[in-house]
Amino acid sequence: MFRKIIYCIALMLSLCPSMAQRQRPVAARVTTFNIRMDNPNDGRNNWEMRFQKVGNFLAKSKADIIGLQEVRDNQLHDIATALKNYDYVGVGRDDGKQAGEYNPLFYNRDRFSLLRSGTFWLSPTPNEPSYGWDAGLRRIATWAILQDKTTMKSIIVLNTHLDHKGSMARVNGATLIKERLSRMSNELPIVITGDMNVSDDDPAYQKMTTGMFPMQDAAKVCSKVKGPASTFHAFGALPEAERHKIDYILLSTDIKVKAATILDTSLGNGYYLSDHNAHTADIQF
Repeated sequence: MFRKIIYCIALMLSLCPSMAQRQRPVAARVTTFNIRMDNPNDGRNNWEMRFQKVGNFLAKSKADIIGLQEVRDNQLHDIATALKNYDYVGVGRDDGKQAGEYNPLFYNRDRFSLLRSGTFWLSPTPNEPSYGWDAGLRRIATWAILQDKTTMKSIIVLNTHLDHKGSMARVNGATLIKERLSRMSNELPIVITGDMNVSDDDPAYQKMTTGMFPMQDAAKVCSKVKGPASTFHAFGALPEAERHKIDYILLSTDIKVKAATILDTSLGNGYYLSDHNAHTADIQF
C-alpha cells in the first residue's frame, strides 16, 4: 500500500510542471490574416487558384496561433487540411453553425491545449446571430483560452472582423469586445487579432487601445516592423498612396513583443495569396 502511495505521488509530480517551468516565459508566434472569401468573381485570384498556396503559406509560417477572417465553410476545411498539427474553434456568423463567414482561431495542438472557447455577435443581442447597430453585415468575435502544455500558463485569444460600413457598429463592437474580455480575463494575458477595417486614427481603433485595459499595438510596440506598411491592397489594385494598415495584433500590456512583420502576399505576375497582407508578431508572456 505504501509503495502504491509513493508511486501515485511520483506520478503526479511527473505530470506537474516544475516551479522553474511555470515561471519560464512562453514564446509564441501570432498571425492575423484576412484570406479573402471564396468569390468566383476574383478571376485569376479566385479561391480555387489560391487555396493550396494559402495553406502552404500558413503551414510554413510556424505560427502557434492564427486568426483568420472572411473564411467560408469550404475554405475552413481547406485550411484545416493544410494545417495538420492544428485544431481550430469557430462558427459561421449567419447561423452560429456553418453559414456565412467564420473568424476561426487555429492553434498548434502540440503547444497548446484548449480550455474554453466561444463566439458572440457584435450587436445588442450578442448571444444569437444578429446585426449590430448600423452594420452592413453580421459580425462576430471568436475567442479561446489556450494553455501552454509545458508551463501550464494560459492566454486569452480573440479574433474578429469589424464592419466595413457602420462606424457605430465598429465602435460599439470594439466596446463589447473589451467588456466581454474584462469579464473573462482573470488577469490572464490577452491577444486580439483581426481586420478592423479602419486605420489607427479611427475611433474604433482608439476604443481598443485606450480606456479600459488599453491594448498595445504589436506593430507600434516593436522597434522595427519588417515588410510593407499597409495590409489591404485589393489584390494589388489600390494605388500605394491609398493602401492602409487595417489588420492588427493587439496585446495586453503584460505581453512583450519580440518582433513584428507585415508579410507581402504578392506572388508576382498579378497573382496574390489574398487581397490583404498577413501580419505576424513574436510575443512572450
